[in-house]
Amino acid sequence: MSNNFCLVLTVLDHGLMQQEIELSKLRHAEDLNEKKRFSRMAENK
Repeated sequence: MSNNFCLVLTVLDHGLMQQEIELSKLRHAEDLNEKKRFSRMAENK
């Protein structure tokens, strides 16, 4: 493989990793929001 091709693969792989990180952060934030919502519901009973 040429060096340029390897560089392109590395850049693409890095982009995919960044996308996974962003999705993970989003899921974590949604989980926290859901936990807070359940906590408020439990307090109001």
